[in-house]
Amino acid sequence: MVRPQLQRRTIRSQHPPGYKPLNFLQIDCDMSGKKPFKPKPEIVAEFIVQLKESNSDASAYLTVYPFQGLDWATTSQVNLILRVTMVQVEEKSIEMQRTAKQASKVLRVESMQKDIVRVEYAVRGEIAIRAEELRKQLSVSPNSLPFTRITNCNIGNPQQLAQRPITFFRQVAALVDYPDLLRSESDLFKPDARERAAKYLAAIGSAGAYSHSQGVPIVRREVADFIEKRDGFAADPENIFLTAGASPAVQLVLNSLISHPKVGIMIPIPQYPLYTASIALFNGTAVPYYLDEAKNWGLSKEELARSLSKARSEGVEVRALCIINPGNPTGQCLSLENMNEVVEFCKKENIVLLADEVYQTNIYKPAERPFHSFKKVVKSKGPEYDNFELISFHSVSKGMVGECGRRGGYFECTNIDPE
Repeated sequence: MVRPQLQRRTIRSQHPPGYKPLNFLQIDCDMSGKKPFKPKPEIVAEFIVQLKESNSDASAYLTVYPFQGLDWATTSQVNLILRVTMVQVEEKSIEMQRTAKQASKVLRVESMQKDIVRVEYAVRGEIAIRAEELRKQLSVSPNSLPFTRITNCNIGNPQQLAQRPITFFRQVAALVDYPDLLRSESDLFKPDARERAAKYLAAIGSAGAYSHSQGVPIVRREVADFIEKRDGFAADPENIFLTAGASPAVQLVLNSLISHPKVGIMIPIPQYPLYTASIALFNGTAVPYYLDEAKNWGLSKEELARSLSKARSEGVEVRALCIINPGNPTGQCLSLENMNEVVEFCKKENIVLLADEVYQTNIYKPAERPFHSFKKVVKSKGPEYDNFELISFHSVSKGMVGECGRRGGYFECTNIDPE
């Protein structure tokens, strides 16, 4: 038997005052097909054994006897890696070890789910963190910096930039939250706001009650009416899901799509970092395709084909293509020709199209490049596209509404399996 290599190292921190440092003996050995190495009981004060099964169908049984060594048994199918960490304690009681262990933190970076550790939501990264530090500094010492105010521009946040909320929306919300105001004779609340609030209250009873899991039916009906008016094609409230903003909607859909680490989601670069962060969180694979800055951040079908081909050659199962239109952060609005190419590409490759359209009312050149929804494009292509899979996202956070903090959004499923 090959004797394991012993490594002795001294830890000079994390020990109580008045006690000497702990000496750690670490032993790593491959136990596959070999007789297990048993440390001498007299040198073991505490040890931790970790067994990792290489065959998920195999069974392993472990019994730990402190101060007496290791007793174990496995089936012949099991390939085990045995890692034994032995701690030799000097002038420290076993009871103090137990107390110290109980006092240690359970939730640490090392103990967290690894996919969460991988997440980087860069929209609130170093620049945003530094901005908050400077804002706090100004609140404590107003004259300490060569400026007096900080305006965050890392996310679309209209009301932080002094965009005033629409009175009608706020009045309806106030009346629904506190119905007693409807009985007031004050002219503060306008008749149209009173009428809308009364309509909602008659349908939902109380704003504090649970609603349908897809969202309040009357509101989904209004969203469907909005979509139909915008596109000229009917929308079914049963295919609409209300969410607390578009971000949770995107995350819900991505989580549904990603069933194993090799599921790929095509995302634009530059992109809103919600996508890379969410794909990492759900243990999927981000498949980047690049927008062409020289062509006003345009999108080419050749680039889509290149990205898809590369991913598939690496064993990635690409299930969806995400399009952010109008672009975030690039601001471009796709042409109808370009949108048709995207739809045809997804149909040919059997890929679900995810259309992030939250900036649809933020158009810089409406005469030259107006907004068109992907649903309108798909429906305009006729019966051949009746099975085309599309999920569209929108929210109340942008445009003239700008109610980011209110957290309202929806996604609409078009031709998605009803099951």
